[in-house]
Amino acid sequence: MTVTDAPAIGQRERLPMLDVLRFFAALSVVFYHMTYRLNESALFTWLQPFTKFGYLGVDVFFIISGFVILWSAVGRSVPDYLISRVARLYPSFWVAILVTSATMLVIRPERLQPLWAIAANFTMLPGYIVGNHYVDGVYWTLAVELKFYFLILLALLFRQIEHIESWLRGWLVLLRPATCRRCLMPCNR
Repeated sequence: MTVTDAPAIGQRERLPMLDVLRFFAALSVVFYHMTYRLNESALFTWLQPFTKFGYLGVDVFFIISGFVILWSAVGRSVPDYLISRVARLYPSFWVAILVTSATMLVIRPERLQPLWAIAANFTMLPGYIVGNHYVDGVYWTLAVELKFYFLILLALLFRQIEHIESWLRGWLVLLRPATCRRCLMPCNR
């Protein structure tokens, strides 16, 4: 099935297995952080053999998101795409910023970002506005996703969604030499 064969927006069903895979990808990252990133707690070190590759859940999550973002754009106009994405992402993200900030204020006030940085976080792009002043460090992933949303927006604007497979093939061909070179280089460990 190609992108142009995708069912119309109203006829699409959720793909429950993607939700399950996304859940386990997120869970693997959480377990990774609990066992490898929190220097304050050594309670979970016994889980390290099972969680050491949990950081790869971020990549899995990005792959799923890329598929879903592209799928959500097929058959939509630019305004419909923008409205649907903004309405889906921003309200819950704004609530998350407020909850995170309130939690930090109560539990670890010394780590609370200044008000101007919190305000910049509402854009999802604080790294480009005020530097790396994220209310929560995991929010960096949203800036990466926004870049992909922007690429899909460009594909919609220039009516290239129907040709997205060709663009992706070309990108992979261009990427091939870089990946081959990297695979041949010795690891510095």
